[in-house]
Amino acid sequence: MYTAKKFLHKTDYDKIAAIIRTDPIRLRKEFLGVAVDPAEDYCHRLITFRILNGYAQMFGVFTPLEKRSLTMGFQTEFPAKRLQQVTESIHAGEHICERWLVFWYCIAVARITMDNSSEIVQATREVYKGNSLGSTLEIHMSKIDRLKYNATHAAQMEAG
Repeated sequence: MYTAKKFLHKTDYDKIAAIIRTDPIRLRKEFLGVAVDPAEDYCHRLITFRILNGYAQMFGVFTPLEKRSLTMGFQTEFPAKRLQQVTESIHAGEHICERWLVFWYCIAVARITMDNSSEIVQATREVYKGNSLGSTLEIHMSKIDRLKYNATHAAQMEAG
């Protein structure tokens, strides 16, 4: 049986879609567990956030509890004071690992909750304001806007 951690250690990236299809709910929970755990390996967490974002639809509908654990995890790990420290480091030209963690964590939160106007997204926009990652973040948020619009439009078409 393939587990999220087994995948992260083997890095069979070309097989991820097939692996997710075998048991999307279990794997969703496992990848989410890795993502929100600050004790997990930094690189594994980055990969996990990218997987959660890129394959969100394949994982199926995230439960309210799963969405809450993702948002609470971000808020716990990156309170305003910590985000300010990350911002200052970025503007000082320092290359800290957390810059990528904040970036991909935010994108995963926005994609999974389908809320790119949340406090988390707004705070992250401030972190990257005025640099190239800010522009890249906005591209991701635009994609999420389109996904949200398409989902809303499809639901309206079904209802009416």
